[in-house]
Amino acid sequence: MEIILFTHLGLGDFILNVPIIYYLLEKKETVVHIICYEHNKNNIEKFIINNEKIKLMPFKNLNEIRKIFPNNSVNNYKDKLILRSGLHAVKSNINSFPFFFYNDLNIDINIMKSHFNVTNTKKAEELHNYILHDDYIFISNETSCGELFDINDILLKHDIDKNNKLVICSNKNIYPPNHKFYTLANKFIYKIDNIVLIDYKLVIENASFIILCDSSLFSFSILLKLKSIKNALIVRTNEMNWNDFLSYMDNKFIIYDNILT
Repeated sequence: MEIILFTHLGLGDFILNVPIIYYLLEKKETVVHIICYEHNKNNIEKFIINNEKIKLMPFKNLNEIRKIFPNNSVNNYKDKLILRSGLHAVKSNINSFPFFFYNDLNIDINIMKSHFNVTNTKKAEELHNYILHDDYIFISNETSCGELFDINDILLKHDIDKNNKLVICSNKNIYPPNHKFYTLANKFIYKIDNIVLIDYKLVIENASFIILCDSSLFSFSILLKLKSIKNALIVRTNEMNWNDFLSYMDNKFIIYDNILT
């Protein structure tokens, strides 16, 4: 059977659907086609490398997608079954993020924990080797809407001295050029070293503390086996029931409410 997965199109949304994809592939005859945006294609491909049963259907924007799939009630396309969730389904409780991805497809939510199959990339191993014996903080304040919080402010509120403990930020170097950590911190900035999201796997898993906003990095991190517990999450909106999700994922992250006060 060939399946088209039509779910939310953000990179973080895709990551939360990775367990669904591998669950569907347990049937040997299944091929899964994933509707996605072209600008996420490079990141998504690294999650499915060397798997010929997963195919991407990249589009420039939602208008292009709607030309091919205009009606949420249509569940087949060229003899392929369309599995829809969220905004692309007829009825969905999108406030139950991310459980609606699973509920809309009648898939057990525990698949989220049991089927997140992600391997280490060579780049992930390279990045981890730079800090193999170091104690460090991993942080990112970047969302698709820009930077959400001031890094120095959040470090101060968590009583973290960046001069004595390495703080790795994925989107910027928080150190001045003459600082002892500057050169090392530069190696982890995705814009400088062509790092894709999955390449941060080992760095995230082995950090002593993690501070993130509700971004694709958070969606990735919460599904990993983390060394740290009760890490900090800063969210853009309270429209979703974050506490249900965080509790289900064993409180790997807790919402930090005072960042803007």
